[in-house]
Amino acid sequence: MRNAGRGLILCLLSAVVCQGICRAQDAPVVATTKEAPAKPQPKFYKLEFIVEELDAGKVINARTYTAAGETDNLPESIRTDSRVPIPNRPGSTEYQQVDLAVNIDFRGLTEQGNNVALHVSAEVRSIPQESTTAMNLVIRHNQWSSGVIVPIGKSTVIFSSDDVTTKHKTQVELKATPIP
Repeated sequence: MRNAGRGLILCLLSAVVCQGICRAQDAPVVATTKEAPAKPQPKFYKLEFIVEELDAGKVINARTYTAAGETDNLPESIRTDSRVPIPNRPGSTEYQQVDLAVNIDFRGLTEQGNNVALHVSAEVRSIPQESTTAMNLVIRHNQWSSGVIVPIGKSTVIFSSDDVTTKHKTQVELKATPIP
């Protein structure tokens, strides 16, 4: 009988220990390590780049290039180009291809109060309107690269270059508008 009582006690003790272990498994786990702070969600902006050609201060040509930019520091770009055939000499049936393009690269978009800052590289290759024949063809090539800061929602000239032979000017404006 003694052994039976001992067996019953051991059985009850085993049941109590097992019940405690099962409850411990259901208990919430307490984190002992420090969690990293949540990464801020990127914000998005509509970026309008306006390339203007001016003659004596008057806009004679303007083109708009639009992209969405985000505060994620990844490089982004706009590419547009046309290959234009130009005869090698008057009356020739042989042509060379001239590459005209607007290339805009930007990265590092950040908010700074009521402004946005970013790094922009822009390249504009164009034929002026007064270049009428292949033999007196002029190809303009403007290229800029710089960090810029613009007020949110306001169009701002970020690059500007005078033509070296005329009173023409090529400029790039940027307008950054938040996308909800």
